[in-house]
Amino acid sequence: MNRDTRSLLGTSIINGAGSLPLHLSPLIIAVLMADGTGTMEAGGSRAMVLIGQLTTATGLPLLTGKQIGRGHTAIAAIVMITGLAISGSWLLTGWFLIGLSCGVLGYLATLTAAVNSNPSHAFLVRLGVTLCIAGTVAAAFNLMPLSSYTMLVFTLSGALIFLLTVGMGLQLPLEIPKPKPRTRQESRRVYFVLGLLFLLFVGQNGQLAYVLRQAGERGISLGQAVWALALIKVLAGVILLALRNRRLSLWLLATGGAAANVTVATTTSVPVFVVGLLGLDLIFCLMAPKLQAMAAELAPVFTGKWSLPILLLGGAAGTMLHGLMIEHGQPFLYVAVLTAVLPITLILERTYENRRSVRQSGT
Repeated sequence: MNRDTRSLLGTSIINGAGSLPLHLSPLIIAVLMADGTGTMEAGGSRAMVLIGQLTTATGLPLLTGKQIGRGHTAIAAIVMITGLAISGSWLLTGWFLIGLSCGVLGYLATLTAAVNSNPSHAFLVRLGVTLCIAGTVAAAFNLMPLSSYTMLVFTLSGALIFLLTVGMGLQLPLEIPKPKPRTRQESRRVYFVLGLLFLLFVGQNGQLAYVLRQAGERGISLGQAVWALALIKVLAGVILLALRNRRLSLWLLATGGAAANVTVATTTSVPVFVVGLLGLDLIFCLMAPKLQAMAAELAPVFTGKWSLPILLLGGAAGTMLHGLMIEHGQPFLYVAVLTAVLPITLILERTYENRRSVRQSGT
């Protein structure tokens, strides 16, 4: 195993551990409420994780460190376990600390993928490993009799310690290279691609945020929906890893994403809904790394530092926008379809630039 592969695999496992608090949030909220915690506090646990993630994701890129290593991961792990141990009136503070740690681990994995010698491959591997871990752990937790919040904390701590230990065993010190000089045209393209990444998360993450509600409308119980989502995550992760060395057309992904969104939003058939949901999750998970890799090829350090806060902000904005549109009786489908096909503009932009270069060379 070469250095690049080992570092990528280690940080992908670490990222998978850091993703668990959000992936398990429906179960965590349910256990908190069953344990007598108020609805606002229980639901606030997810919000505090997101706020904590966003805090570190936007703060870390402003620091001028030249290396990230096991020491940083160990500190984040200690803070995360400490946050899990906090309960009672300080519960939300504990979940904010967990969010801070998740942001650190996500930042490490994103930066490692961006500066990899093959960012297109690296971003797919990072997300594929993360989805496999999240889906497997979510399924395992659904099999366990988590009768109290204390039991859940104990079990989740064990899973996190195991995953972080394995990831840190593979992790190598990451030297943050100096940013490469870019032309004005390259800078414009990087900003444009990251803007499309933001909009993609507004539409697709906003759609997926309310998928349990859509499942309930079709008569699928919460337990069945959680199992289906866990299976979908594992399948999507396996497919991503299988496709890690293939370049898929933006036209294909955009068309598939639009079709999957329409299917999920309109079908009344439960099997078709599940298949559509798998397609939606898979295409979203293929499109996002593709856009990140396109930006990283031009600006690896900038993309590695700033793509995480961009996608977190996009996901938060999409969730709020979808909730607001539900409240006002407006369909979110148009937003989801539009943001799924917007990346096609990259092909149109490249075609325009090529034709302009030909005209300029001819004169």
